[in-house]
Amino acid sequence: MQFQQVVPARTKFTDIEDIKLLSIVRQMDKINWKSVSAMMGNRSARQCRERYNNYLSPTVQNKTWTPEEEELLLQSYDKYGPQWSLMTKFFKNRAAVNIKNHYAKLASNRQNKSKTNNEITETDYSEVSDSPIEFKDDQVQDFPLLEENYLPNDVFDFYTNLEDTNVLQALENWCEYC
Repeated sequence: MQFQQVVPARTKFTDIEDIKLLSIVRQMDKINWKSVSAMMGNRSARQCRERYNNYLSPTVQNKTWTPEEEELLLQSYDKYGPQWSLMTKFFKNRAAVNIKNHYAKLASNRQNKSKTNNEITETDYSEVSDSPIEFKDDQVQDFPLLEENYLPNDVFDFYTNLEDTNVLQALENWCEYC
């Protein structure tokens, strides 16, 4: 009879799990990730190893990137492509996953800046309906202005008439239905 190993769900490590993992690893002379996993109880050996090596190890630096490091990262990527493990040689105590994630962030920021600078977007109103919004009865009771059959002529009129109501509470109640 064969037993299948239960694979833990991919969930974010909690602070308590991080502390537990650090404590277990510090107690071992030689790290055995299967043993660490068994002691953790809810994490695979791979999850434990990667969490420790990429984020918790005292040799890993997770502090803010300097502008010089960011420039070196961009130059390294231009030269080597996505060879993150190779790039660890250029970044003292940074894990390959940290380098990869930071590059992705930089690339995303560059892409967003170029879109903002190069594109002027126009709003398409062709899909906007002229018909009034239909609300359910239980939505109306949580939004006092709708109970009074108040239909604003424009946004300014709507906001100026909210002074007499508990706006925040009304919106919170109403948004539960959204």
